[in-house]
Amino acid sequence: MARVQSAIRRYTRLGSSSPKENILKCCGIELDKKSKKVIADGNQVGLTPKEFDILKLFLEEPNTVFSPKDIYSKVWGEEAFGTDANTVAVHIRHLREKIEIDPNNPRYIKVVFGQGYILENAGD
Repeated sequence: MARVQSAIRRYTRLGSSSPKENILKCCGIELDKKSKKVIADGNQVGLTPKEFDILKLFLEEPNTVFSPKDIYSKVWGEEAFGTDANTVAVHIRHLREKIEIDPNNPRYIKVVFGQGYILENAGD
């Protein structure tokens, strides 16, 4: 019994990743990195891989303003060029349509005029 308890103790301290590390929560949104599930306001939401990565970026750094070029380079993994800002805008619009109650009046991902997008952490 002592050997089993010792093995479990070593596993949890050294070898396992905590389930909390895989789950990002903010503002009523919960994102599970392992299972790729997103829950917004208690409802499971189906996202494309790029939408998931954009939301993950915002949840990892709430209250941070990301320019469209920053988002493109971090999510797509390459340098952004002229029309890539439009690509980001379209993906964010689709993401808002899936996680917002009223996409035209967003509660989560907001625009900072002339700078980019932010996920405001309203007291979470």
